[in-house]
Amino acid sequence: MGNKIVLTLALCAGVFFTSCQTNQVEKVTTSEEIQKIISSLNNVNQVDLSNPNNVLIDVRTPEEYAEGHVPGAINLNVKDDNFGKRVSELDSTKNYYIYCRSGVRAKSAEMIMLENNLNKVHTFQDGMMTYEGEIAK
Repeated sequence: MGNKIVLTLALCAGVFFTSCQTNQVEKVTTSEEIQKIISSLNNVNQVDLSNPNNVLIDVRTPEEYAEGHVPGAINLNVKDDNFGKRVSELDSTKNYYIYCRSGVRAKSAEMIMLENNLNKVHTFQDGMMTYEGEIAK
């Protein structure tokens, strides 16, 4: 009888400690999860913008940006002659999420960023044309 109690307590302790360890593991965003997020700008709320390592960039013109942009986005105009220089000054350890009006300029910006050794660049496949979320001005 005593051995059964000790065995039961040991099993309970093992289950308890195992479950505690599982809760302490940080969630890792996989490549597949990132693909799902960037499939549409409407999924932008799945990007943790409170994390300073995640940066949302609107690559449209300053005029377009002023008309309305996704809250938390910074503006780096891909058509600006200084875009390459500004990109070269960005922190290569951060994750960059890029959008524009329809997705075309964002792809252009992504190529320039990759050429500047920014390897954590994610481009939304669409843009503000189809965005249905909150807009900041």
